[in-house]
Amino acid sequence: SETLEAAKVRARRDFKTLGRAVTNDDFELLATQTPRVRVARAHVVSLRRPLPRAEGPGLDLDTTAAGAVAVIVVPDEPGPFPTPTPRMLHDVCRHLDGYRLVTTEVHVVPPQYVRIFGVEIDVRAEPGYSQVDVRDAVATALESYFHVLRGGDGQGHAFGATIHHADLVARVFAVQGVARVERLVARFD
Repeated sequence: SETLEAAKVRARRDFKTLGRAVTNDDFELLATQTPRVRVARAHVVSLRRPLPRAEGPGLDLDTTAAGAVAVIVVPDEPGPFPTPTPRMLHDVCRHLDGYRLVTTEVHVVPPQYVRIFGVEIDVRAEPGYSQVDVRDAVATALESYFHVLRGGDGQGHAFGATIHHADLVARVFAVQGVARVERLVARFD
């Protein structure tokens, strides 16, 4: 069942698209409404096509493709790296195909996750907190912050967002029991 407030919000969005996908927001909204597919998030990258299969997954960011729209979909699944199945990508693409303009070329692709590794953090615990408890709390806080569906502001970490050292230090410092962040090093792949 749907609440009255949710129905009002949905009605405004439905009137906005008027049965056609024209803007990035239209494609994102319609991707999340694909029947029998649980898409938690969608993001559009305009004027881009997927890389050729031989080059691997991802988008060709070097070549502009007029009329092309790449829709990145993240399924509503547990785990740190929800990845859509080929069938899910096909179903979302078929759904969007019914709404696209004749001149629009739609590609539905899986997300490409940035791997953070080699994280080294030295913190000083406040009196009354053990180093082990603080370490575990810091690890949990950072995993939550970067989660694709629940991280960032609670709606999922932003697609393509820049990760700043100062943001990481602030997240660690906000953990209960952390008195001081003495060193933080992280590498990204």
